[in-house]
Amino acid sequence: MKNKFLISSMLACGFMITHTYAAPTKATGYIDIEQVKKDNPVPNVDIAKVQKEAKGIIDQTVLPEAAKLPEGVNKRIELGQIEMPPQKIPDYLKDDKAMRDQQLSGLDLEKMAQKYNEALLAEKSKKSQGPDQGANDFEAGRAYLFISSSIPKQTLENLLNDAGRLNIAVFLKGNIGDDPLKFMGTQKFMNTMKIKTPPELFIHPDAFTMFKIDRVPALVVAASDVKERLDEQGCAAPEDYDIISGDLKLSANIAEIYEKASSPDIKDIARYYMKYVNGTDRYNNKK
Repeated sequence: MKNKFLISSMLACGFMITHTYAAPTKATGYIDIEQVKKDNPVPNVDIAKVQKEAKGIIDQTVLPEAAKLPEGVNKRIELGQIEMPPQKIPDYLKDDKAMRDQQLSGLDLEKMAQKYNEALLAEKSKKSQGPDQGANDFEAGRAYLFISSSIPKQTLENLLNDAGRLNIAVFLKGNIGDDPLKFMGTQKFMNTMKIKTPPELFIHPDAFTMFKIDRVPALVVAASDVKERLDEQGCAAPEDYDIISGDLKLSANIAEIYEKASSPDIKDIARYYMKYVNGTDRYNNKK
C-alpha cells in the first residue's frame, strides 16, 4: 500500500515536472490574403476591349505621301524582287560619251589624219566633173589654210571667215588643249570665234609634214598628183605645191598663186577658187 502510494506520488511529481519545463512554442508569421486583396484592389481591365480600341486608333493614322513607296516598289517587295530600275542615259550624254570613248581609244586622230592624207594624195578628177565635185570630195588638188591657236584671235577670226567664204579647207596639226586625243578643247576654242561662214576644219598632222609647214598661218595650193613624188619622210616635192605664209589675206593670196602658179595644174586648181574671190565663174573658161 505504501509502495503504491509512493509510485503514485512519483508519477504525479514527474508529470508536474514534465509539464512545468516543456519548451515554449515560437509564433509563426501569417499573411491574411483576403485582407491584402481588400487593401489593394486590382483594376478590372478588359484586354480584348483595349486591343480593339488601339487597332482603331492605328487604322485612323495616315502616312504622309512622301513616306509611301511607289506602287511598283511595293509590288516588288511583295514578290521578293527588290531591284533598282535600269538607269537611262540622255541622248546628248550618249553622244558625248561616244565621242570621248572614240577619242580616248587613240584611233580617231589616226584615222582622221589617214583619211585626209589619202584625200590630199588622190588622183585629180576629170575636169568635166566640174570644180565643185573635185573640191568637195578631195579627189582633186585643193587650197589649204594651216593655222594654230597661237595666231592672234582677231587675225585668226579674219582668216577663218575668209576660208569659209572661199571654200578653203583649214588644217590644225593637233587638238587644242591639254589632251591631244580630245576634240572638246578644239571645239571650245573655235566656239570663241565669231565666224559667219565656218570653213571645213580638220586635224591633219601629216599635212604639216607633207608641205613642211614650220610657220603659220600658211596657204598651200597643192598639185593633184602630189602623191606621186613624196619622199621617204612623206614630204611633197617643192614643184608640186605653191605656198605663202605670214601675213595672209586669202583673196589676194589666191589671186597671186593663180597669176604666178609654178605649174599648169596648180594654176588650174587656183582658177577654181578665183570664182569665190570675184563672185563669178569667168575664170573657169580661161587656160
